[in-house]
Amino acid sequence: MQKKYLATKLREALLEKVEKDVRDAGEDQYNVRIGLRDRLYGEFFIRQGFDTLNQLEITKYIEKVPERKYTAENIEIFGYKFKRVI
Repeated sequence: MQKKYLATKLREALLEKVEKDVRDAGEDQYNVRIGLRDRLYGEFFIRQGFDTLNQLEITKYIEKVPERKYTAENIEIFGYKFKRVI
């Protein structure tokens, strides 16, 4: 448990440093890109106040689509229908 707490504190300290650098640069926002399998980091960033979906990424699988634990089907975004969201 102590190791997990230390890792969280290190991520929080890094995030504070990044936010200071962003403000010092005169900016008021920044983006973090996380992958599908980065659920731990996704949840961490959401707990840190990241609440705006800013970017979409689309993928074309040449072969068979891999099975995923977290998926949705038949999603419409901007009037375009996607077979699946992973």
